[in-house]
Amino acid sequence: MIYYNNLNGCFCIKEYSSSVKNNILVGGYGGNVKTIDNKDIYNITNASWMLKLNNNILMNDEHNSILYLIDSSNKTTLKTYPLQQLNTPVYFYLYNNIVYIACYGDGSGNKAGILTCDTNLGNVKEYVIANQSVNHIHCIDLFSYTDSSGYTKTCLIAVNLGDHNLYKIDPTNINFNTIVYTFPQKNGLDTNPRHFIQIPNTNKIVVITEEFNTELALLDYDGSKFNLVTTYNLKQINPYITGAEIKYHNGTIYCTIRTYVSEFKDPYPYPDASNGIFAKFTIDNNIFTLISKVTVGKNPRYFTIYDNTAYITNQESKNVMTVDIGTMGITKKYPIDNSCSFILL
Repeated sequence: MIYYNNLNGCFCIKEYSSSVKNNILVGGYGGNVKTIDNKDIYNITNASWMLKLNNNILMNDEHNSILYLIDSSNKTTLKTYPLQQLNTPVYFYLYNNIVYIACYGDGSGNKAGILTCDTNLGNVKEYVIANQSVNHIHCIDLFSYTDSSGYTKTCLIAVNLGDHNLYKIDPTNINFNTIVYTFPQKNGLDTNPRHFIQIPNTNKIVVITEEFNTELALLDYDGSKFNLVTTYNLKQINPYITGAEIKYHNGTIYCTIRTYVSEFKDPYPYPDASNGIFAKFTIDNNIFTLISKVTVGKNPRYFTIYDNTAYITNQESKNVMTVDIGTMGITKKYPIDNSCSFILL
């Protein structure tokens, strides 16, 4: 039995059966979509994001900028959509029966923006962010806030890793005209936002950043913009790290932290990428506290929490690791013949 916990945004499981296990999908670069037991299930490569839409699954070929709608009951492709104006779809969010897809763009910061479609991969619209030298839209997700009159309002927040901005997106009028926060440079180096989570029942979000200034940033929304409350420097854990994924579950913040070294950072020669980290934080009175951490595989990426277990994809190690989030101990490793980047339960 699987159910969706709306408060925490996580899938939970009460009975772990082989049939459930066979439906766990692992997408990654350079190989097909697999089951967690490493069996080919979909002949789609570079699947770095997937989304369940009733009996169908929407997935991407990130590197070739293609979307696929799959009928999960008979494993057939229902629709294929090659992106026309945008490149590199990397993050999906479903809101009011519309799928919003963050598109990272190309290596030069062009062809980034937001794609929308209905749940049947129809009515596709592509919105390109223009008039910027560097753009990499890496995330789009829901934000709910209480205004000064006490009313609850919602919008979408798009994270632009390239120009270091957060954009407030009106789902009924998509544009990139409203910047609600700009991440500053520190010590002459960029701060690159990647993904965010909201602290429930507050106007606060936590953003994980990557590469030069790797941190957790707590931001508070005042009705027109976000203001910085506090940060936690993740490089205290290891100076050679960069952020990956972040989730909020049962009052706790979890994140994956990759440990590869930027070509722009001293010292030289640079050490090889080492194993990454899965970390657990609390936040009380606007203070981050590292509760526990565990060493996982090389270049950990997306993870999901299923009952009391985190499933972590390790790109360079080509495996999925399960971690008991209570003890923060590794319980199992699943070797996968792709460079794991996403897991769908």
